[in-house]
Amino acid sequence: MLRISDSELRFVSHGYHFDDHGRKYIRVYASLYFVEIHVRIPKHKEMHIRAITPDFPYKIWDNWVVINVARLDIPNIGNPWTYIENYIDNRLKEVWFV
Repeated sequence: MLRISDSELRFVSHGYHFDDHGRKYIRVYASLYFVEIHVRIPKHKEMHIRAITPDFPYKIWDNWVVINVARLDIPNIGNPWTYIENYIDNRLKEVWFV
């Protein structure tokens, strides 16, 4: 029998995200029901967060901004293979450092 834990977050990907505000180092964790994005806070930088929705999924944890989202809350807009990537990209555009 296959044993799958639905609550265990696993490391999926990492790298740099580039946008108009520069680059950010990110790590992505996923489980069957959640996606968690970690954005590293650079030393000696000021952080800005602009939330486009009334719910605020951001938490500050050590040197990271943590965004935890349920997969059911991610809108299924566009290509079904890339809607999670598009959601992550849009959330990362809301965080920048100066």
